[in-house]
Amino acid sequence: MNNIFNKKYNKYWKERVLSSSDGSKVPKSEVFGTLIHEMDIKKSDKVLDLGCGDGRNFNEINKYSNLVYGIDIDISMIEDASKYKYQSLHAAKAEETNFPSEFFDKIMALGVFDVVEQELGVIELNRILKIGGVCGFTGKNSNYFDDDIKAFIAERNAKLKHFPNHFTDIKKLIEEISEYGFKVLKLFICKKRGDFGEGKILQVDPYDNHKFYEYFIILKKDFNVKVCPDIKFSYEYSKTAKRKCENSNEKDILKFFQNHKNK
Repeated sequence: MNNIFNKKYNKYWKERVLSSSDGSKVPKSEVFGTLIHEMDIKKSDKVLDLGCGDGRNFNEINKYSNLVYGIDIDISMIEDASKYKYQSLHAAKAEETNFPSEFFDKIMALGVFDVVEQELGVIELNRILKIGGVCGFTGKNSNYFDDDIKAFIAERNAKLKHFPNHFTDIKKLIEEISEYGFKVLKLFICKKRGDFGEGKILQVDPYDNHKFYEYFIILKKDFNVKVCPDIKFSYEYSKTAKRKCENSNEKDILKFFQNHKNK
């Protein structure tokens, strides 16, 4: 996957921040700031900005803590982020951060989790968080509304461009998260694609059955887990896209995407 995250990908995301083909907005740092506020960060907390990109969320995190660390898989992003006063910056995967065990008080991954091998990523979060530490990350829910055409087009386009794209079965994640050493503190959702950029974020009961597109979940670490549980909660394709494919009598979902690339 590393060869995907290069200067070309960096350029794509910088352009995506400015505009998008479907008119949806990438959340501004102030929108992410409302989520960061929910993390209850103290000045003395060691905080990891996981997938820091070019450092666009540093100033929001730095309002709460003076001990902010950053990693990103793309070295060109790390070079861009070096203009901010991170405690340290290095290139690494979310699944293998190269930090010591039980090092951080708080970890956040904003706009990152959908390109991560999520089960391995959660195990790594468990490893580098202190017991009692808190992590929060955004992602895409596997079960979004069938009429959310912008979400479907975004999923299709990412697949056809061969970009990594993982969907979380958030219901399964919440049901099984104790096996990964965590408990759920809060869940925020954005019902449809574009709501996040508009700041339309709702806090909901994590244990209710919701249909939505994006989420921000906050977890607290209860205990150390050494081995990744044999429990899967992330998938290459959304449940919604699979439903659309099945309803069209198309056997191959990638072919279904290709056949719908102009719609």
